[in-house]
Amino acid sequence: VPVAIATAMVTSMGVEAIAFRRIRGANPFTLLLTSFALEILSHALWKLFVGSERKQFDKPGWAFNTFELGPFLFEVWDVAAIVTTIVCLAATAWILRNTLFGLAIRASAEDFDAARLMGVKANRVISGAFALAGVLAGIFAALSLMRTGLAEPRMGANPLLKAVLAAIIGGLGSLQGAVVGGLAL
Repeated sequence: VPVAIATAMVTSMGVEAIAFRRIRGANPFTLLLTSFALEILSHALWKLFVGSERKQFDKPGWAFNTFELGPFLFEVWDVAAIVTTIVCLAATAWILRNTLFGLAIRASAEDFDAARLMGVKANRVISGAFALAGVLAGIFAALSLMRTGLAEPRMGANPLLKAVLAAIIGGLGSLQGAVVGGLAL
């Protein structure tokens, strides 16, 4: 799990430095197309360096244990995934609302040039935001691998599409809106 999280974080920061930094300030559609292009590129790189076959992993046995709570039967993995999601959402919201880093992220997202004029090290802040996104992606990857036991080139395609749709439904740029959009989806 720590390797998946660290790898996703470093990869996310690298993607920001290589691809997104060059198109900063572009319209949201360009950024969205770049995201999808990078997702397709990641599939090609996976096939080139890892192979086109699915990679099997051992699923943790505890994850599929069940327990009863009243008349309901719950699977441990489902409860762990829900609790992890709630903790990640709460932590992200807390970071964005209550830390200097969160304020700098919001300022840079609102007006990049004005944030830089106010002394915000915008490149560092945006790289940090991508690192945070990478941590969240790594947590999702770990949960996904625990559930399915399979890694394959296109394993992130459907979650990426659902995340984009949730953000569009809830309003781009709004964490609460994205959560509501995800629940609606």
